[in-house]
Amino acid sequence: MRGRLDALTARDVELRADGSNPAEEARALSTAADQLIADAGDVELTFGAWHGDWTPWNMATTSSSLLVWDWERFTTGVPIGFDAIHFDFQRLLVRGLQPERAVDLTLGRADRLLAPFDVEGPAANLTALLYLIDLATRYLEDRQAEAGARLGVLGQWLLPILTRKVSSL
Repeated sequence: MRGRLDALTARDVELRADGSNPAEEARALSTAADQLIADAGDVELTFGAWHGDWTPWNMATTSSSLLVWDWERFTTGVPIGFDAIHFDFQRLLVRGLQPERAVDLTLGRADRLLAPFDVEGPAANLTALLYLIDLATRYLEDRQAEAGARLGVLGQWLLPILTRKVSSL
């Protein structure tokens, strides 16, 4: 993640049509990530793989199996539980919850969501916050704002939330 954030902060970009600045968003995200890592102390995480977009619309059940598609975001070396956090958060957003409320709900139930993976307490909270940083990094890498994505401009929703959450640790 550090390499991805460094690449984003080094990228030469122009202001968006709405006046938002992707370079400033990348720097703010990098600062939040640095603070989160520094504040994590000796919290231990277990790393594994994740689908990268584990959502109800990327799967279906049959009478005998589960079918899953859209594996292009599959990644290894991520904290165990990213898929569970992503599933919950995306489901809330699709239901129409305001993004800040969806973040609060998902963070509030990180312990329960991650307990089946033996991720609890500070490790669950850290995993959920790292997921949000990873998601924000993805949005910047993919230029979601420039593509017109509803939640693409991170400075309008996720960065202020992340900054508050990380600062309150």
